[in-house]
Amino acid sequence: RRWWTDPRLAFNATAEGGCFDAVELPGSAANGIWRPDLYIDNLHEAELVGASLVHIWPNGTVWYSEKLVASVKVPFSFSALPFDRHTIPVRVASYSQPSSNLRFVARGGDVGATESGVGLKLLSAANNQWNFRRMQTGEEGLWSPGRVETRDGWDYLTLELLVERQPKYYIDQVVYPAICFCCMSYSQFFVDPAFAPARATLAFIPMLIMRTMLTGVYADFPRSSSYMWLSDFLKCVNFLVLASAAQFAVVQFFRMVEKQREAHLEGLKKVKGAVEKIQKKSSREGKTLFEYIGNFMAHTPAGSRS
Repeated sequence: RRWWTDPRLAFNATAEGGCFDAVELPGSAANGIWRPDLYIDNLHEAELVGASLVHIWPNGTVWYSEKLVASVKVPFSFSALPFDRHTIPVRVASYSQPSSNLRFVARGGDVGATESGVGLKLLSAANNQWNFRRMQTGEEGLWSPGRVETRDGWDYLTLELLVERQPKYYIDQVVYPAICFCCMSYSQFFVDPAFAPARATLAFIPMLIMRTMLTGVYADFPRSSSYMWLSDFLKCVNFLVLASAAQFAVVQFFRMVEKQREAHLEGLKKVKGAVEKIQKKSSREGKTLFEYIGNFMAHTPAGSRS
């Protein structure tokens, strides 16, 4: 909706001898009157929807209403996701009229004031993803003031909306599950190392799940190399889970070394037992150990030695 005053359209009201107090025209019949050639400086695309309406008062004030569905280009930073805040500006200016001919103000604002009037208005603040900040409450709902700045002799009216993400979804669906899977991976420390399959499941399944969660988070946002709190958190948890899996691998390696040493020790024990038996026999026969072994080797066939 736009308001402006054009003295050329002034007429006498009924109290001044005129025939009517206002003129209402459909938008299609208003092509003969002058209208400010406005444009949105950060516009991405726009589409006019439905009809339009023009209302003219006796003092030449014109009210022009039309429905415009527009999307604007806004630089978003997701570094604090899911605790991020974003300012969404809509910058409006005149294409051909400098500030010497046309001044901009938000509705009800003061000419020359930096911030005044009603800029953006919301009928309802109900939203399950975003919270609206710095909004004032009025009879018509929530609204924020407009801000006017003059650059190189041209007025720019900025209508801003500050939004803050509601983090509950990401906390419930990403943060808490990541912590739970990390604790699950470390629960393998309390499992007997002899049960390797159970420990392997607790060590490696959480690592795969964490990788899937990290991929899912990046799938919802544009590709970027910038840092993001949520992805950094998942990377840290993923590192802890990887450390748990590495601990499992180290434990299994040393268990393998330990089994090899146990087998070697069992072999040495058997050799010790055999040597002790031979030593006892040699003592009973009154021979030295080497004499007994030499006599045994001389009189025993090679195929029957054990």
